[in-house]
Amino acid sequence: MKKVGVIGLGIMGEPMARNIAKAGFNLSVWNRTAKKANALCDEGAYFCQDATSLAARVDIIIIMVSGPDDLLEIIKQICLTSLAGKTVINVSTVSPKASITAEKKVNQAGGEFLDAPVSGSKVPAINGSLVFLVGGDKPVMEKCRGPLEAMGNKLVHCGDVGTGSQMKLAINLLLTNFMQGLAETFMFAKKMGLQTEDFLEVATNGAMAAPMVKLKGEAIAAGDFSPHFPLRHLNKDLKLVLKEAELCKAKLPVGLQLGDILKNAEKKGLGDEDICALYKALNS
Repeated sequence: MKKVGVIGLGIMGEPMARNIAKAGFNLSVWNRTAKKANALCDEGAYFCQDATSLAARVDIIIIMVSGPDDLLEIIKQICLTSLAGKTVINVSTVSPKASITAEKKVNQAGGEFLDAPVSGSKVPAINGSLVFLVGGDKPVMEKCRGPLEAMGNKLVHCGDVGTGSQMKLAINLLLTNFMQGLAETFMFAKKMGLQTEDFLEVATNGAMAAPMVKLKGEAIAAGDFSPHFPLRHLNKDLKLVLKEAELCKAKLPVGLQLGDILKNAEKKGLGDEDICALYKALNS
């Protein structure tokens, strides 16, 4: 079994690391806030003192951080040691440019790189049912299939490094449009006096039925805005989407409006709540 290291133990990183350990891999971890690793270490994971020492200890390095700057800082640290014979997998949502830059630096240090952000949030991370959107050489992906399949149930090879990040930005643009539409529809139905239970029954059984309608609709109905995917992260992702759209000259008129909506939702103090708190933003 290969030795696997996970850097970043937040809402997604911790359960992903736990599933790697459950699959029998030798697990090492590092997080800037060390106490976030306590539960995993109690379960047998080895805590490294920094990202560089983790990279020296393992064969596969998995990075789950907040954004492009965090990723490139981690890459800088792990490249202080030789990465010969090692594979670095970024599973965070970053820009395609950051992924390509990371690959170059990892290659220069002797290692291989996969750009593999995930589709899915907290519950799929816990259940090991994430979808990996993989950019990079297919043989490298196959070599890492074991740890990846410990965390997810599907690998989609998108092309070269950078295409995984592109695919994630496209999916998260759809997610942002969907969540704002769901929030507005809930508010509209409620203002008209419709019963929430009746609306959910129609929405989850008709042509518009989708897992996210049920998941987020029930959360809104219950007033449960605990973070599975924090709104501030969606705001960060949409900023990446809009920047990439500018580069490739894609017109996103609704996306631009959503940028303002998410910015205002954060100003209202909703950044650390779940993305379905877009509903709260309409009522505050």
